[in-house]
Amino acid sequence: DGTLRKGEEIFTATAKGKIKALQNFIRENVDELQPSSPAVILGFEILPQVGEVFSTDSAIVLDASADLKEKNNRGKTEKGVEELIIILKADSAGSLEAAAQIIGALSEDEVGIRIWGEGVGNITDRDVKEASTAGATIIGFNTNADKAVEVLAQNQNVKIITSNIVYDLIEKIKVELIRIKIPPPQGILEVLKVFNQKNNEQLIGGKVTEGELKNKSY
Repeated sequence: DGTLRKGEEIFTATAKGKIKALQNFIRENVDELQPSSPAVILGFEILPQVGEVFSTDSAIVLDASADLKEKNNRGKTEKGVEELIIILKADSAGSLEAAAQIIGALSEDEVGIRIWGEGVGNITDRDVKEASTAGATIIGFNTNADKAVEVLAQNQNVKIITSNIVYDLIEKIKVELIRIKIPPPQGILEVLKVFNQKNNEQLIGGKVTEGELKNKSY
């Protein structure tokens, strides 16, 4: 809707900038674009998220941000069901969209997957801080985090999972789903010696290394 011109300010729900250059579908520089014109737009200060609406009117994108929030919550489970919250990053918009669909389909009855946020490019400290606030795991497809970001993630207790192979990434996410389904042990016992082992019964000696063990607990 409307005409887009070089030099105008543009906004999305998460990004803004000023149009430095417009290119049409054959990569020729143009001064303005009419509706339905495929184009390359240069000028965003940071990459907007996939699926966001952009406009030269900042008020318009506020209305569109509600639709974006719904998209980022795809895979959200019913109340009371455990869920794996993730922030998804990929190397390109196409990879991001494909990965989001594949990962969203991994939701189960016992454990769901909620995509809290997504974006294109390497994993940044901003992603780590957002994951820390949301209690999320960062998933990177065909992208990675530099050493400084990894250190920040360790300090913030944020897990980062990356892979360049989609099947490998799926297996790693499935492991996280299993960890959520299986509750953590109340106590861990290190077995030091086994006595009088017979049939299905045995007497063991050991020491508790973590937590506590209670009588008649499993």
